[in-house]
Amino acid sequence: LIKLNPGSDGRYGFNVTVDLDRSIDGDDQGLMIISKVIDDSPASRASLREGDRIFTINQMDIRHETHEQVLEMIRESRHRADGQL
Repeated sequence: LIKLNPGSDGRYGFNVTVDLDRSIDGDDQGLMIISKVIDDSPASRASLREGDRIFTINQMDIRHETHEQVLEMIRESRHRADGQL
C-alpha cells in the first residue's frame, strides 16, 4: 500500500497505461501499470517504479475499470480534502 500526496504542482508524478498482455480474469481491460515516474516527484519518493501494477485507488478495486476511468479517479483524488491518492 502506497499513499501519495500531490506535489506543489498538484500532480503525483506518474503515468499509467494498460498492459493488454496481462488481462485479469480473462476480461479485455488489461492490467494498469505505472508507465513513467517523474524524478523527484511524490511517486518517486514513494518508491513507485515503472512496471509496478495498480490494483486499487483510494481503496477502490480498479482491476475492471477502463484506462480513462482510472485516470479520472486519479484526477478526482486531487480534490479530496487531504488530496491523498
